Amino acid sequence: MESAAQPTGVETPPAPTRARLSRALLAYFVGVVLVITLAPFRFAVPTRFHIFSVGEPFDLAANVLLFVPLGFLYPLTRAHGRRALVLEAAALGLILSGAIETAQLFERERYASAVDLLANGAGALAGAALQHAVGRRIRVSAETVGRLSLELPLMGLVYLLVPLLWVGSLAAREQPLRLAPLLLLGLFGGALLAGMQRHRFGPAGSLGVPGVAVAAAAWMALGLFPALVFHPRLALPVLAVVALATAWEASR
Repeated sequence: MESAAQPTGVETPPAPTRARLSRALLAYFVGVVLVITLAPFRFAVPTRFHIFSVGEPFDLAANVLLFVPLGFLYPLTRAHGRRALVLEAAALGLILSGAIETAQLFERERYASAVDLLANGAGALAGAALQHAVGRRIRVSAETVGRLSLELPLMGLVYLLVPLLWVGSLAAREQPLRLAPLLLLGLFGGALLAGMQRHRFGPAGSLGVPGVAVAAAAWMALGLFPALVFHPRLALPVLAVVALATAWEASR
């Protein structure tokens, strides 16, 4: 007996495990963004408000990447099948960034920038577009998509490590030797990705060994972005080791 195909564009609720993890991780990333952008939280009413319209290339790239995880996670908390989720994620990024930039007007050690607002919105848009593209690319089965979309709690750990890597990378700006512990975090995250590839994505035919190595490299590059700018000669070998170790572990 033939089963009726589900029409495209029809919204389907996310799986309970994935939805809960996605919401928790989204809240977690929002908290991390607030700490990174508003610390040390020394607010005061200024005598004059200053809004900058220019920014350094590093700050521009950092503001884009900072909001990519938010844009990637937001669609996972909502129903499937809606292209408008990409625009919703961009709007969420702009609203959150607008609130942050407004708060920075009262922060003594921060400055508000219109460029940061646009960069944050672009980052959220890029993250949501990436999630949409990845979902379409690996849509071998609903089960595979669900697993990549945080149906597996282990994927939550992979996401949780990104802010730790980012903060550690910022700390390594003045002390490059602090990159050493980040290699351990990277190897741990790579082992998680390799394990999921061997037992989940690989058997489903959605992600091979080269693919998981590239995924590990991209994930590590996102976490090590500040270090890649300040100390590329030290950060690039760390990234390469994580990618190679992930590929070796996945191929066992």
